[in-house]
Amino acid sequence: MNNSESRANNETVRPTAKHRWKFFRYGGLDQVSLETGEDLLALDKLDPKLWAAMICPVSNIEFDARTLEYLDTDKDKRIKITEILAGLKWVCSVLKNPEDLIHSRENLPLNAINSETPEGAMLLASARHILKSLGKEKDESISLAELADTQKIFAATAFNGDGIVTVESAANEPCRKLIGEIIDCAGSDVDRSGRPGISEERLNAFFAESAAYSGWLKKAQDGASVILFAGADTVAQAAVFLAVKAKIDDFFTRCHLAS
Repeated sequence: MNNSESRANNETVRPTAKHRWKFFRYGGLDQVSLETGEDLLALDKLDPKLWAAMICPVSNIEFDARTLEYLDTDKDKRIKITEILAGLKWVCSVLKNPEDLIHSRENLPLNAINSETPEGAMLLASARHILKSLGKEKDESISLAELADTQKIFAATAFNGDGIVTVESAANEPCRKLIGEIIDCAGSDVDRSGRPGISEERLNAFFAESAAYSGWLKKAQDGASVILFAGADTVAQAAVFLAVKAKIDDFFTRCHLAS
């Protein structure tokens, strides 16, 4: 369906049981003209035979790709009428006035969000949180451009839901020091903010390796008379031995061959 800017002059009106539709001819087809919020709310009553297309692809179409991705709930790479209606139902539930979907504008006023519904309240809280993260907490509207830069949004957010904990998000200095040491020893994961951090898997791996090292060291201490035979000098002596081990092995190999 095309918007009203594309309509021809031969516009007609066709009533349904509860709603009167306006049609216009474009490209040789009669198409529904969506001009009001009431048109949108009544779209589920429109006979599917009157839709310009029953199915729309998610690629090679001049439309926002992410919106199409959200609409494609069964991920079959096609948008069907039922998916459009489901998306429309959700959007109308979180807006106070469906007319806001008709009028194209760059910013959505925060007071247009219906905070009386649970999802609307969550949406409003998210919008305010994003604006605060961007240093715009006094703004009363939000734009797609502000929503798009997730790295900038999450840069000022300690916990952003990605499961990565950064040094900056730690509650105290000992935790910050520990996270920094884990990153130095075991590497890092990239947080949504773009900063290095650690995941649960990396944390568990670090503690597992630490426990293994601790057990190995304790075994040496418990068997000090055999393993640490030179006391504190054992490590230095071992280093000297390892430095000449190849030559010692070579000497005895030559002796073996000579015999």
